[in-house]
Amino acid sequence: MNKLFFDIETLPADKDSLSKLKYLYDKKISKLEPESDKTPESFEKFVEKTSFDGAFGRVCCIAYAINDKPTEVLSGDEKEVVQKFWQIAGKADLIIGHNIRDFDLPFIMQRSAILGVKPTWNKFEEPGK
Repeated sequence: MNKLFFDIETLPADKDSLSKLKYLYDKKISKLEPESDKTPESFEKFVEKTSFDGAFGRVCCIAYAINDKPTEVLSGDEKEVVQKFWQIAGKADLIIGHNIRDFDLPFIMQRSAILGVKPTWNKFEEPGK
């Protein structure tokens, strides 16, 4: 059985996305109640949080190990990192990591769709198929 252990590190949106994010930020701020005691977050903080959102955030690197082999790191061009990850994941029988079901895999799936990379593994498939 091939076991894949992995973790991703993410980055906020790149500079090319700032005009779109500014539009979304301004919309969000305009919906706040004028008399609200809540101080709106800064635009910089808003952008920073995109590292948790696959729509705008980016995969910085993916560290992985297969079975008992030494850990390796995929880094560089995001599309290439995601493509290499799916090549590796496609050979795994079991994928293991901290919070991968709620964050890492959905983030990589979303980035894959945006980057035009076809996953070799789908968390929504029935196990064993």
